[in-house]
Order: sequence, then C-alpha cells, then structure tokens
Amino acid sequence: MIDKKEILQAHQDRFATKDFDSSKNITDEDLNFILEIARLSPSSYGLEPWQFLVVEDAKVRQKLLPVAWGQAQITDASHLIVLLARNEDSLFKQGYLRNHFESRGINSDFYAENIGNIPNLDEWTKRQTYIALGNIMSTAKMINIDSCPMEGFSSAKEVAEVLGVDRTKFNVSAIVALGYSSSEPKREKQRLSPDEVIQFYQAS
Repeated sequence: MIDKKEILQAHQDRFATKDFDSSKNITDEDLNFILEIARLSPSSYGLEPWQFLVVEDAKVRQKLLPVAWGQAQITDASHLIVLLARNEDSLFKQGYLRNHFESRGINSDFYAENIGNIPNLDEWTKRQTYIALGNIMSTAKMINIDSCPMEGFSSAKEVAEVLGVDRTKFNVSAIVALGYSSSEPKREKQRLSPDEVIQFYQAS
C-alpha cells in the first residue's frame, strides 16, 4: 500500500521552483520514471494526443531563453520537457486518430464523429496535455525532484521554431522544468480552505 501521508506531504512540499541548482542533474533512471508516468496519463477517449520533447542540450536551451522571457529555469534546470499537442490536421487529415484506434482493433468511426464535433480541437488537445503535466509535477516531487510549469514564452510558434517542432502535426502547449531547487520557497504554501473549494452536492 502506498503511504498516504507521504503522498500528501509531497503535494504540500511541491512549489513552482524558480531557482534551480544548475550543478545537479536528474538521473536517467528518475527521468525515465517520470516520462513513463507521463506516457501512462489518462486522456479523453484514450487518444493520447501528445508528445513529450525532452530538451537537454545547453546550446539549444540558450537559444530558447530569449523567447521564454529570459527565465533562468530554461537554462538552469536539469531537464526541460516540452509538452506538444497534436493539431486538427494531424488527427484527421494525417490519419493519427484512425491509426491510433484501429491499431488497437477499435473501429475509429464512432470516435472520429464525436471528436470531430468538438469545437476548437487544437485547444481541446492542448487541455489534454495538462493532465500529463500535473502527473509529471506530482510524480517528480514524490521522488524529491522539483519542477516549474511554464507558459511564459513569446509564442508557441517561436518555441516550435527554436526546437524544430513539426508544426504541421503539433502545437507547443507548455514547458515543465525539472531539477533541484537551489533555495527554499519564500513562504509556506497557501491554499483556500477545504470549505471554500469543496462542496458535496445535495439533491433538493
């Protein structure tokens, strides 16, 4: 049985790390463990409309820095994971949706009809990546690795250009920096009380 107290403590301790110790690196074993949790994340219709681009190269990260508003996490963290969301063309015109389901022995017609009726599919697939993002950050903290989710960049297009992302298939959704904090958070975690955010529905 997983220790509930340890899980709760990890979530209490997790914070958006701004200052990473650039001398400390995540082991391959830990990185692969986090990536496997990301891969196993749930998605609507089980579509898995994502890819996880791991960026380690220091020169590439220096090029990324100006389009990421100069945030030090880009260069100082041990690793960056860029979350990519499949776009509408990739899902339908390029056949990802059909191939995804039919390779599992599932007729894709039902899914194609329902997913095709979702307004603004590019935003919908981007939202799916945030499920994986939450799992990445929670899992990282459970094995004592710090993280910082990042949407602070000039444009997804510029990030994609720096990283050579195929924009006919993917949109950049978010970036998460992983590593080890060089400082403690400046204040204790503050959250609204349970009474303010949790309600149990009562039938009238």
